[in-house]
Parts: sequence; structure tokens; C-alpha cells
Amino acid sequence: MLSTVFIAFNTYFLIIATIIGIGILSLPTALSKCGFWPFIISSVFILVLQCCIVLFMIEMMQKAICLLNKNVLNDVRNQEVLDRRWNKTDSSNSGATLRDDEEAMTVGLLQDTDAHEEYDEVGDDFINSADADETLRGDLDQHDSPSNEQESEATESSSRIVAAPMGHFRTINSSALSTQPDGSSHNIDAPIKISGCDLHTMASLYLPGPFQVLFETVVCANFVFLLAAYALAGSRAYSEFLTDNSWYVFLILPFVAFFSVVIIFGFSIIQYLISFLTVIKGSLLLLVIVVVGIFSSEINAPHESNFQYFARPILLTTASLGGAFATVSLLFGRMKLTKLNVRVFTVSAISALVTCWILNVLWAWIVLRTVPQESDKGPSLHHAYQKGQISTQPVTEIILKRFPQYSFIISAISGFIVLSISVSYITMGAALYETVRGYAKTEIKSVLLFYFLIGLSYLIAQSSPSDFQVIMESMTSFCINLSSGVFIGIMLISSLRFKVKIPVSLGPRVVLFLGALFISSLFSVVCGFDFIYTILRNVKKDLPF
Repeated sequence: MLSTVFIAFNTYFLIIATIIGIGILSLPTALSKCGFWPFIISSVFILVLQCCIVLFMIEMMQKAICLLNKNVLNDVRNQEVLDRRWNKTDSSNSGATLRDDEEAMTVGLLQDTDAHEEYDEVGDDFINSADADETLRGDLDQHDSPSNEQESEATESSSRIVAAPMGHFRTINSSALSTQPDGSSHNIDAPIKISGCDLHTMASLYLPGPFQVLFETVVCANFVFLLAAYALAGSRAYSEFLTDNSWYVFLILPFVAFFSVVIIFGFSIIQYLISFLTVIKGSLLLLVIVVVGIFSSEINAPHESNFQYFARPILLTTASLGGAFATVSLLFGRMKLTKLNVRVFTVSAISALVTCWILNVLWAWIVLRTVPQESDKGPSLHHAYQKGQISTQPVTEIILKRFPQYSFIISAISGFIVLSISVSYITMGAALYETVRGYAKTEIKSVLLFYFLIGLSYLIAQSSPSDFQVIMESMTSFCINLSSGVFIGIMLISSLRFKVKIPVSLGPRVVLFLGALFISSLFSVVCGFDFIYTILRNVKKDLPF
């Protein structure tokens, strides 16, 4: 029961910590032309799509974990058979040793009661403990006196399984498969341990080689651009909080360097720390919304909706909700695969998305009532959009100008933004580090690859200090839409070829196929629009749509 509560709590707050910053920082300034109602209509539609993507991710990850576990058991059987045969050099002891090892192997494979419960929840097509027992005994008995043909087939079978695309992403306790120095017995006391399922594993399982490389490149590029945008936003927030906003360029490097070190050395406790900080962050956000809402009721800035610019907030809205798929992949693989856990995880993930959408809408409404959409005499959303400012900057300027006696409120808002961006940067950085650990085979290579990508994000931020909005709207949104929309749909279609029982299924294969096809097609159009919009925006700053 406590583990289930922890899954709900951890999933809900970590997903919020991952995606809430994008909408709060960037969305309101993108409404300078379209206004509130076009944003509401588009954001509701995008929320539904993102919820579907999360459901598709959970469907595929259940199937991937089932396949990986089933393949591990096959590896154990084949490896044990080969080890028995290769080590039967002493014919006088071979019979007794083999019988003892058969009994020990059976007990070692099936002694973990947690694994028993987990497998039984999944169903017979995954792993049934009784069937595994009988099949294993049959395999061992069958190979007591193997022929050359049988030995060749077993060797090929074992090699084929080990060399399977997802083979190197599952981990078996090496002591369960290795012989002792004298070759007479096996240490089978340790249970089989299977690594979690991440984006890298799913890509290798569901995508062919070229598409897998492209997907992983886009995922890494998404992290790089997102961290670059957070580095710009963070340096601005710290500069405004400590001195004034003119020094933010010099704070980009210290910001990136400090938090990248925190991610590496505090990785083991980050997920628990972030959950706690997200509770504080969410409480402060609600407080800021209430306080700024009071000021907005006094200011009551006029705003209007223009459906001519209906498409403008779509890119940032997809970016503000689309980052959840990476966090879902990291969290899902760490829990036991049972019906209760899957359902609790699903409800928590969808609830987190809806919560972020509600907070984004509330904040956008309040900012529109506080800051003019366009103005030649002072701060405006259009001016902030063109200068690449985060949304809180024009808000604090307006409040300080109209109510100078409440300057302490400005400090509180600035403090919230500092905390919010710091938590978001650490969360996304930890997700990047977890992802690169799936690519690299050693810890040293993981750290080097992580710092290489962090270095790229720093160079992008330092070379474009005024392009926060451009990075978020063009680069980050394109990568998120391509990876979470197009590729997730393709992977779901590919996963339908595996007939494996899973704890909680979305529905018939036909429904999943049509849903995946619709999602992939729709996000392909969005990516095309993003590409064209970015080119036209570089040619003409103020587009008529």
C-alpha cells in the first residue's frame, strides 16, 4: 500500500516539475496577438492529444517490460544448458552434478516471491511460474546427452537471444549464470534482476536501425534545446533577483556549471528531493497566482481575441505539455508491473498533465489582465515576446510601476521564479543523464556524454542570449512534437506485432492502430508547420498569423 502511494505521489509531482516551467515562463507572451480564447481552444485539443500519448507510452512500456523479462528467462535456460554441457568433462561426476544443478537452478529461478506475484499478474503469455519450472526441467533433461546438431542449435539460439536488439539493456545477475572456478557448481541463489525500460530500450525494440538513431538524436536535441532555454531563463531570473537584469549574460555559465555538478553528484537522491521541492514550488505558484490575480483585478488591462493568430500559441502549448513522455518513460520502468501499479501510475500521470494545463490557463488569464497585449508607452506582451523575455518580467514591471509600495511582492515573485527554474533545470538535467546512461555502457562514458550535451546547451544559450522565445517556440517544440508525437505513434504501430498479455491494455489492436496513425499524422503536420513558421519568422519578424 505504501509503495502504491509513493508511486502516485512521485509520478504526479515529478511530471509537474518537468513540464510546468515551460508554460509559466513562455506561454503568456505568445498570446500578444491571438488573445485568450484561441489559446483555450487549441490548448484543450492539445491536452487531449498529450493524454493519448501518455496512454500510448504506458501501453508500449508494459509490453516492452514483459518482452524483456520473457527474453531474460530464455537466456538463463539456454546459458545454463550450454554451461552444463561445456563443463561435463568429468564423466564420473557429471550425472550427480547435473541433477544437483537442475534442482538448484529451478529453485534459484523461481525463489523470488515478488517476481512470482509480478509474473502472475501479467498472465500466462508473459511468464507462468509453473510452466517455467516444467519447461526448464524439460530443457535440462533433453540436453543431458546432446548431439552435435542439438548443440549447434542451442548455441545459435543462445547467441541469437543475447544479440537481440534489446539484449544489452536487460541485466542479469552475473553470479546466477557463471560457474565457480572449479566448474563444478553454479551460484544460483541470487534472483534474476531486470533493468528498467527507458526510451533507448523502447527505440531499440520497436524501431528499425535508422529510425532508432534518428529518434535518439531528436530526444537528445530536445534536452539540449530545453536546457539551453532554461539556462537563459535561469540567468535572467537570478540576475533580476540579485541585482538587475542587465547582468544575466554573465550568469549563464555559473548557472549551467553549478546545476550540472548538482545533477551528477546528487543523482541518487534527486527524484526524492525534486518531489519535495515541487510541493513547495506548486504552493508558491498558487500563492503567486492569487497575489498577481489581486493586482490584475485592480489593473484590469483590456485584452481581445483574434482568431487570425489562432496557430501562434500551438507550438508553445505542445511544448509546455509535451515533455511528460520522457519523465513517464523514466518513472514507469522503476516499479513492479502489476495492474494496481499501472492504474495508479496512469491516473497520476494524466492528473499531472491536467493540473499543469489548469495552472497554465490561470496564469495566462491573469497575465493578460495585468499586462497590455501591445503598448508603445510601457511594458507589453508583444514587446516581451520580441525581446525573448520570460512572462514574469513584464508582470513585475507593471506591478512595480503601478504599486511601488508593494515592491516586496516583486521580490517574492522573483524568488518563486528562481526556485521554479532551478527545479525544472535539475529535473530535465536528471532526465538527460538517465537517458544517456542507457546509451553508454560505463559510468565514465555516461558522465562524458552528459557534459558534452550540457556543453552544447551552454553554447546555444551563450550565443543567443536574447532568443529564449525562439528556442522554446521553434527548436524545443519541433523536437518534442517529432519525438513524442510522430515517433511514439510509429513505435505503437510497431509494437502491435508483439502478442503479449499485459496488466492493463487500452483496447483492441485496431483501435490502437488507428489512434497511433492519427497521432503520427497530426504531429507530422504540426512539425511541418513549425519548420515553415521558423523559416518565415527569420525572414519577417511580425507574421500575419
